[in-house]
Amino acid sequence: MNNPVSILEIAQAAGVSAATVSRVFNQPEKVRLGTREMVLAIATRHGYQPNSAASALRTQRSKILGVMLPTFGNPGFGVMPEFAKWVWATAGENVKPVFAAWPVGFDFTYVYWYLMRFHGQSPFSHHALDIRSFAMAYMNLTYRSCHKSKLQKRLKDRLNPTHRHDHIAVRDAIEQGELLVALLEANRDLHKQRPLG
Repeated sequence: MNNPVSILEIAQAAGVSAATVSRVFNQPEKVRLGTREMVLAIATRHGYQPNSAASALRTQRSKILGVMLPTFGNPGFGVMPEFAKWVWATAGENVKPVFAAWPVGFDFTYVYWYLMRFHGQSPFSHHALDIRSFAMAYMNLTYRSCHKSKLQKRLKDRLNPTHRHDHIAVRDAIEQGELLVALLEANRDLHKQRPLG
């Protein structure tokens, strides 16, 4: 939509800067009420409308919300029950599976939501293990200083990774699983060397 006047012309007519006019439309709480009312009155009188495309380019926010409404045609209704069945079959009888990830917060929340939404239950219940927290305790480091590279270096004799983290979900899951198995074995051996209690 072409504006009959520009933001600079509104600023000049109001006796304020172009930045102030911009704030009136984008951050009105940052402009004094009297100034805001004056700028809005002048903009209305001249038929000025802010350019939403220019604003989106400047702020990198479109103010458009996309919503996906799942339906029974959504693949999640078929995939998540199959995934849950696979988890139970892999875990075996009388084993309660525990979800593990690095970091667990995002991945578990995402998987749990999909399981509940599309399957109605989770084979993990609410049980999740944060591999990073486990590694932090094992290496006696702070959470922020505990990085995969440090753990991989520490476990290099036990770890023979077949996959590297590349943000492809299946390969990342395999990489995290291999890391967890090596960490569990190292932790078990550490406690054999120095019994607790």
